[in-house]
Amino acid sequence: MEDFPESSGGFSLPPDAGIRPLDFRQDNGLCTECEGRPAMFAVEPPGKPARRLCPECLFREFAPKPLSPSEMHEQHARHIAELERTATPEQLGHMAEFLEESWGSKPRPWPGYVEEFIARYAAFAPPPAVPTIGGIVSPEDGHAAELALLVMRGALAEKHTIDEHQYVVDPDPTPISREQAADRLARMPKPLRCVATAPDGVMKVRCRQIVDADALATHAQMAGGETEGEAYFSHLQQEWGDRYPALRIFCAGWRESLVVSAAEVERYQRDYEVGPMGTNAGPPSGYLAANPDVARAAVAAGAVYVMECHFDASDWTPEKEGRVIDVRPAESWDFPNVFALTPDLDSTCEMCGQRSATWRATDTRSTPWKEELLCSQCTANILAPLAIADGERFLVGVKALSEKGRRSVARDIAARLERMERWWKHLPVPAEVAAVLARCRAA
Repeated sequence: MEDFPESSGGFSLPPDAGIRPLDFRQDNGLCTECEGRPAMFAVEPPGKPARRLCPECLFREFAPKPLSPSEMHEQHARHIAELERTATPEQLGHMAEFLEESWGSKPRPWPGYVEEFIARYAAFAPPPAVPTIGGIVSPEDGHAAELALLVMRGALAEKHTIDEHQYVVDPDPTPISREQAADRLARMPKPLRCVATAPDGVMKVRCRQIVDADALATHAQMAGGETEGEAYFSHLQQEWGDRYPALRIFCAGWRESLVVSAAEVERYQRDYEVGPMGTNAGPPSGYLAANPDVARAAVAAGAVYVMECHFDASDWTPEKEGRVIDVRPAESWDFPNVFALTPDLDSTCEMCGQRSATWRATDTRSTPWKEELLCSQCTANILAPLAIADGERFLVGVKALSEKGRRSVARDIAARLERMERWWKHLPVPAEVAAVLARCRAA
């Protein structure tokens, strides 16, 4: 399976199984199969008993049997052979280009049918987009191009070691700066499909203008929201109305960041289709635990949203080690209280006024954020009631499970217990908390 591009497989539910999603806002009871996880799907096939399944059990029952690597190769080869019989030369050229990009991160030799297909049809791919010479690039176009580069570099750096200062824009092999690369992209005819690779550790960008009618329709659909004319950050548009285009968005990539307007993000969406890419977005407060530097830089820049374009497994290490504690009430999930172990504060606790402050507590529900410097004992006293309530909920949930349910979610129970205990790796444990945790371990 690892030998294939991520887009080569998929899972779709059988149309005759009578499957429909349940309203997640309601209590739908437990899965009737595992008896341990919440039900999220109703399964009501004609003439058979109705059931309610969790996503794990639904996938286990209805997902097709995984193919072996050899079966996957055979299926992929058949798909390519079918394309050769039915596709136009230009489509075959696009496919050759796609295969070259998809397999580019894999060690050679590639499968023979892939190498042969690329050799036969690469020449049929359309020529690269060419920038126009002269004229002035508007700031909006320039920032949209910079954002396209930031998104691709952020995703590329998750799997490749790349030079953070050089770019190559096909077909010119000369390394250039980010500013020069953005200028070239901004001058190309739109919309563009741009793909980044990292041969020899330098980010190479290949852009093609999207001209095919079907491809243009697909791009237009992807560029908009769920409905036609909807903004990329539709909820921000609803909240801010006419002020939406000018809102500041902090875009965080790999060792770089960019502050743009919401209108410039919209321009990026309309003008570019990029790969690789992966993004999420939310208020700066939501990133304070995993990316405090990004969250605070966004606030300092006056940004209402962070658009994260690079993900690193180490982002969550401080929280897993108990050095950061992220408390998110259900009613204000995006605006948590974050407690960060900061031994070098060189200050006295602002709550008790006696012990040295070693924790920074940030309440993001207010603007500006409210911050206190606390000692470990006062931090523990604040967190104790929350930990006790969480432990009591854990005990009620476990006691409600059948024996089968406990076995089915044994890993989930262990993970939940580990999350409760990690708060206390660097804090004194109050007696009441220790008692609840002991009951949870014994449950």
